[in-house]
Amino acid sequence: MASSTQVLPVPAPFSNSSYELSFWGPSYKCQRLGEALMEIDGVTQKLWDSEFPDPQFQTTRIYMGTAPSDLNNTIFISAAGSNPLWNDNATQPTELVCQLWNTSYVVDMHFTNGIPTLTPISVDHVAYANWSEGAASSSAAPSYSGLDPTVNAGFYIMHMILSGLLQGELVQSKRAGVWENKTVASTTTYTDTSFAYTGLFSCPELWNTSSYYYSHGNDSTGLCRNGTLAQAIEDLSHNFTYSLLSLNGGNTTVKVVDLTYRNYYIYGPTSLLAAYMSALAVTIACVVVGFCSLRRNGVPQNNSFSSFLMTTRNPELDRLAIGHCLGSEPLKGNIDKVRLQFGEVEGANLQHRHAAFGSKGSVTTLSKGEDYY
Repeated sequence: MASSTQVLPVPAPFSNSSYELSFWGPSYKCQRLGEALMEIDGVTQKLWDSEFPDPQFQTTRIYMGTAPSDLNNTIFISAAGSNPLWNDNATQPTELVCQLWNTSYVVDMHFTNGIPTLTPISVDHVAYANWSEGAASSSAAPSYSGLDPTVNAGFYIMHMILSGLLQGELVQSKRAGVWENKTVASTTTYTDTSFAYTGLFSCPELWNTSSYYYSHGNDSTGLCRNGTLAQAIEDLSHNFTYSLLSLNGGNTTVKVVDLTYRNYYIYGPTSLLAAYMSALAVTIACVVVGFCSLRRNGVPQNNSFSSFLMTTRNPELDRLAIGHCLGSEPLKGNIDKVRLQFGEVEGANLQHRHAAFGSKGSVTTLSKGEDYY
């Protein structure tokens, strides 16, 4: 996490969801030495000077971090480089005082296909964590001490890890180049991670100095979060606290917005009744139209081949169709110009009334109520 400057992923309640979470947690607050001398009790120039002895013979100190035993949860940091975003004086080294604070966090968690995106809404420092290492040790292992815990063990563990990372010394010599010395730490460090392998090492406060005998690496500040060493340390402490959410050990209940699209089927009696009634009304209308048609026509009919065959039985049409039984096109003569209509066939040779298609003038209008054969 310190090397990648990323937050450990938090489990998603749903693949596509979001929620807002408020909680208390630890963080570092870093100030300039001049500000700390006026605002923080116990921080004196004498104490500062005692924590930074002269570097070893024929070496140049690039960075040093130490935790004074006279102050609780406090780290002194001195870096030889300058940063215009933090200090206008390019010849003055960067001097920081970082303290552990109880902090109020408000974050927005958004998940897209299970991939989390954490967006801080607010980070407010509430109170300085002014408790001793002894009280913290008892809280971290209450079963061994037999005392009721008075300090949040998570705060203490975070301070042990990050202070161990920040404590130490980066020096260089003409013969050995740049090397790290962890033995100068005032207290025991609980991590062997090298400061040079973290994103903090890309801050200008580390490399932007004329103290280097020769150039090292490059001047990329991409991993220096927020541009300055002080803000990068604060951001690292925030990311450490955010990463604790990945343990999924909290007991806070919040509302989660599920952004997954789902199909829900709802039974609506009114809508269902309206659909059935509409279908019934259309059916009744069709039946009424059918009865009216049957009453008007007198007989039921359809478009089947048998119906066409029966209605075209007429001696006159038989005479016209001579020579055209195969239905070849085009028709010969004037047969295609004969106009036909359906009606009663006239003729003295018929024993019964007969209805069929015939040429116009050879059939008359059907008589309603008559029997046709």
